[in-house]
Formats: sequence, C-alpha cells, structure tokens
Amino acid sequence: MKIALVIPTLNGGEIFQRVIYALLAQALRPEIFLIIDSGSTDNSIDAAMAAGAKIHQIKKEDFNHGATRNLARNLVDADIYIFMTQDALPGDPYTLENLLSPFSMHPEVGVVYARQLPRCGAGPIEAFSRSFTYPAGSQLKKISDKSHLGIKTVHCSNACAAYLREALVFAGGFPDNVIMCEDVYAAAKIMEAGYDIYYQADALVYHSHSYSVLQEFKRYFDIGVFYESMENWIIEEFGGAGKQGLNFFLSGLQYLNKDHNYHLYPEWIIRTLAKIIGYKLGANEKLLPSSLKKYLSMHRSFWKL
Repeated sequence: MKIALVIPTLNGGEIFQRVIYALLAQALRPEIFLIIDSGSTDNSIDAAMAAGAKIHQIKKEDFNHGATRNLARNLVDADIYIFMTQDALPGDPYTLENLLSPFSMHPEVGVVYARQLPRCGAGPIEAFSRSFTYPAGSQLKKISDKSHLGIKTVHCSNACAAYLREALVFAGGFPDNVIMCEDVYAAAKIMEAGYDIYYQADALVYHSHSYSVLQEFKRYFDIGVFYESMENWIIEEFGGAGKQGLNFFLSGLQYLNKDHNYHLYPEWIIRTLAKIIGYKLGANEKLLPSSLKKYLSMHRSFWKL
C-alpha cells in the first residue's frame, strides 16, 4: 500500500531537527513525505528538504488544523496517510512500522494512533497526564464500546496517527474550520461509517507539553468550544467525559502520592479547577464577545474579529 507521511510545520526548531533524524532512521520509510509549512523563518524547510520531503507552503493565517490536513490529501495520493506534528519524536526505529501493523491484523480498522510518552525532563504532573491517557496496553475500540468508554471511544491524536484513505473518504475528511480536535472529529465520523479505531501502544512517540496553569485554562477553553459549541453531536453520540474526568483527577492524586510528591497537590487542584472553568467558558463561548474569546483561547488566530 502507498504510504504518505504528512507534517504541518511552523518554526519547528531543534525538536523538529531531532524528529527528522528519527524519521530517517525508521525501519519503514513512507513513499511520500509531505511538509505543509505555514511560514517558517528558521531552518525547518531546509531540514525537511534535506530529508527528501516535498514542501508545500501556505500563509500562516490560512492554517487550520482540519483544512490543512485536508489540503494534504488533495496534494498527494496514498492508501494510508500518517499525520504527525513537528514535535512528536519517534521513540524507536519501529514507530511507523508498528503504527501501520494493525491495518493488516484488523481489516475493519480505519484509524490507528500511537502511544505518547512524556518528553525528556517532564515533571510528575506532565508525566502522569501522558501515562493516564496513553497506557501501556493496546486497544481495539468498536462503536459498541461507547456504553462503557464514553467519549474515550473516539479518542485519537494527530500527534501521530495513521488513517486508511477509504475511511477518511467515507468520513468526509477532517472539518475544514475547527479550533482543534480535528482528529477526534475524524475518528468519530470514521467510527460512525462502520470502521474501528486502534490504539497502538507499541508505536511510540515522545510528545508532551509543560503548560502553565494559564495555558491549561486556554487549552480547555478551546476544548469546551469544540465539544459543546461547535461539535456537540460527538457528546450526544458517544457521551461526555464526566466520570473519566473525576477518575483522572483522583488517579493524579494517587500518582503524586505514590512518589511522595505531596507538595504538588495544590498545583494539581488549581490546574483541575482551571481546566473546569476554561471548559465551561468555552462551552458558552457564544455569549462572549470575540475580543474576549481571542484572549481566552490558545488558538487566537481562529477567532476573526
């Protein structure tokens, strides 16, 4: 099958250099390597070209998480599209090979996503978030699982994910104008079209962020906009994250307790409150002026004044 690897870039910096080196060392090398760059002023384009990538440049203001990935499908023809982000570092030489293996083992699978490990130097809270969301065991998820998995049934991440072309076609591709979570949208549509989702824990990438409390607030404001204001059909179809959210909070306390990081309890509680407040504000974004939404959002360019 013809494989295309697609990475959107914007000033990827040193981590993108490391990603390129790791991709060149992969046991499986996609036939097509496409970079869609949004106006990098560092050496990201040069590094990608040296690695044999095809470069397509767009204006920074034209980037959208959904539309830019749809553009990639129009630029290159493939049977499977691997989408990665510029800061997702392959964990070993078999990341891409392992990512694609479920397609041959499970013909009903339409999308596979990788396990994300905390980056080198991640603190306990950042590390827990990765381990909770991306556990060590792989999982085949079917639409019938929504009764007990809820919204986690359609969890997916384009930090490193592979899509069967025919599944994306049936799903109608990614949403053209979305604030974030284009991967969850596509996964939900793919599952509704009759395909399964596979979480491949053997495909490893190092990918996490050291967000401040304010950044956590802004990120969850955008998540609230996505789930409650823009695409509330996903929650109606698959359920919300109430029980999972409580489980995440309590599991985090246990994780911190295990390593005697009691001093991080206040930060964990404050971060949780910031997420809840951000999400609730995002859910009611239609009541807010655009100028305020730009300030509250992590993706400011999404809001047009």
